[in-house]
Order: sequence, then C-alpha cells, then structure tokens
Amino acid sequence: MSDLARTLAAAAGVFAGTNVDDIIVLTVLFLSARAAGKPRPWQIWLGQYTGIAILVAISAVAALGLTLVPDHWVGLLGLIPFALGV
Repeated sequence: MSDLARTLAAAAGVFAGTNVDDIIVLTVLFLSARAAGKPRPWQIWLGQYTGIAILVAISAVAALGLTLVPDHWVGLLGLIPFALGV
C-alpha cells in the first residue's frame, strides 16, 4: 500500500471516529424534523454539507500555510492548544 493510500485511509478513519457525536446530533435533528416538521430535512442536509465543506476548506488553507513554516517549528504548534488550556 502506498504512502498516499495509507494517509487517505488513516484520514478517513480519524474522520469517522471523530464524527460519532455528529451522528447523534443528526439523529436528534432528523427525529425532530419527523415529529415537529422543523427543521426540514433539506435544511439539515444543507447545513451538514456546508459545515463539512467549510471545515475542509479551513484545513486546506491551514495545510498550505504550514508549507511556509519551517519543518522543525511545526511541532511547536502543539503548544497553542496547551497554552489555551492553561
């Protein structure tokens, strides 16, 4: 298996694993749409796909931005969430 295929498989696995909460939220929204008629199913679909598209776009821009940062500094970016937590 090539490096690209392994990377894509890992990315798909991580995406699926981190979206378990999203499945629960979507289930609640669709049950609400069925019971009360609001929000409409097309609004749920549109919101889901718009949100994912925005997240992918932000990630792509961030990845392109990392090409400007020297490789030995990229590891230090992990300190940002740590600093925010402190």
